Amino acid sequence: MAVDVSEPTAPEGEDGLEAFALEAARRQAEARGDDDDGVDEAAQSGFIARALAESRRMRGEASLSHQKRAELAASIAARHGEHSRQVMADAMAEHAAEALPDAESAEATGQGEATGEVPL
Repeated sequence: MAVDVSEPTAPEGEDGLEAFALEAARRQAEARGDDDDGVDEAAQSGFIARALAESRRMRGEASLSHQKRAELAASIAARHGEHSRQVMADAMAEHAAEALPDAESAEATGQGEATGEVPL
């Protein structure tokens, strides 16, 4: 039995994202051979809508956190000079290397990037 592994294209907008998620769930169910008869589409749609709302909330929180970190870094640089950015980046990298597993440490410190700025 051949399975269609092509991904549905995501329509624009929030409603489009919900339609995309529902279509992807339907395709996965078909690939597994699940019956559509036992699926309550309203419940599935509600679940996906709640997941999308939580995803939007988390993206908003992450955006605020990045903005706050950027403002703090700019404030530190204004008070202590531009070299303080590199001092903070070095201190954060040292702490991450001690506190995080290797993969997380490399990700948290932006290893491989030689920007000299505090990672956001």
